[in-house]
Amino acid sequence: GFDDNDSFGFPSMFAGARDHGHKRKNKDFTTDLVCSLEDLYFGTTKKLKVTRKRIRNGALVDESKILEVYVKAGWKEGTRLTFDGEGDEAPGRAPGAVVLVVKERPHPLFHREGDRLLHTVHVPAAEAHLAISIPFLDGTDLCVWEGGRALRSGTERVLPGKGMPNSKTGRHGDLTVTFVVSAQPSL
Repeated sequence: GFDDNDSFGFPSMFAGARDHGHKRKNKDFTTDLVCSLEDLYFGTTKKLKVTRKRIRNGALVDESKILEVYVKAGWKEGTRLTFDGEGDEAPGRAPGAVVLVVKERPHPLFHREGDRLLHTVHVPAAEAHLAISIPFLDGTDLCVWEGGRALRSGTERVLPGKGMPNSKTGRHGDLTVTFVVSAQPSL
């Protein structure tokens, strides 16, 4: 008969794999890495404290570690970062990984769709002919309407290169500003 170790005279690529101290990996720990839109626009470094189980002198003990995470400009919600070996240990098992999943915190002014940024400006009818600026992610005021002619509700203005950076190409998407003109004065 055949058994697991029979290599039919050839060296088996599986021979001894379970005999050379290879441990099965403990389960991974997955958690959110909450990022602001500004974090994802510019990139940043975050420090995250994790507490994991480690075997010390034959006993499982809690141990804390600070993971330094480089958030790349342009990362999208759902981006996963894996820190192999930084999770819990268990007897007879290799440590699992810590897996961080990027979650984008909602922004009060901008909405993101891929590499595009969207913004809605509410304008009272009495001011629809004036220049309009909005606070931008970099702290500057960005002129989105030069004025001189009256805006109509629903008008869109696309500002090329003012959207989110693409994490692979570095190029920025567009910012689309939609104007809503109302008869009521703005608050």
